[in-house]
Amino acid sequence: EFFLKKINGGDDSSRLLSLLKIPRYLTEICKVINNNKYRLKDIEEWKRSDFFEKAIYFKLQNDIKKKKKKGLPNELEISQRMLEKLALIMEIKRTNRVSKDEFISMLDDINSNINTSFLASFDIDLFTNRTLKKTDSYIEFHNTEFQEYLAAKEILRLRSSEQVLYELIVDSDLGHIYSNWYDVLRFVVEMYPALLLPIANFLVNKRDG
Repeated sequence: EFFLKKINGGDDSSRLLSLLKIPRYLTEICKVINNNKYRLKDIEEWKRSDFFEKAIYFKLQNDIKKKKKKGLPNELEISQRMLEKLALIMEIKRTNRVSKDEFISMLDDINSNINTSFLASFDIDLFTNRTLKKTDSYIEFHNTEFQEYLAAKEILRLRSSEQVLYELIVDSDLGHIYSNWYDVLRFVVEMYPALLLPIANFLVNKRDG
């Protein structure tokens, strides 16, 4: 009944529609609820980003837990961070899919200990099979909103998030926000509402300055 109300609701509920109407992700969210014995009042407090977090990472967490062989140190945390980095890079490049070679090149270009550890120790095919969708010779996220949500998470990890956001989302010549960043921006503000005013002030100052 709760999910039916979400699906048939408006505003924030309508933006959950694409997620909850997909049986696979609705099933994953139900498993999360059952496994953790969440109560209705707990679920009612979830934001849209909470639903996305659980739908994206529940299967990955279970797959790593079920491995018979001992996994790599911090395998879950590194896998999650790599997804977030990949999502942000793809948003910057304004694409929803990349080849495996492009994916490796993207990571190789970033100077990061996490990237170095991932490229040296992780089975990339296993990683993509667990977390991404393969179409012909390309890989992509199962849902474009997953990419937007994960890109927003990665932005919030960066210093001076409002300045980074401005440099990423605004066409400095025309003074408008690139259309592909609107949904990412919504996730950023939803997860960290305190950033809304600094972002707005930064946009105004840049426009007037």
